[in-house]
Amino acid sequence: KVYRLVYKRVTSGKIDSKINRSMHKVLRKLAKKYNVKKVGRDKACIYIED
Repeated sequence: KVYRLVYKRVTSGKIDSKINRSMHKVLRKLAKKYNVKKVGRDKACIYIED
């Protein structure tokens, strides 16, 4: 995500859709390889004293 944001700022254009799909494929493979799930974590409680 960060790469796409930087690319957009520098070039004032979006990444080609074919490259974008390839990036998503790699991310899915890495997530599967390292058993990363899309489920988010609960946010920690913050107290005024903190």
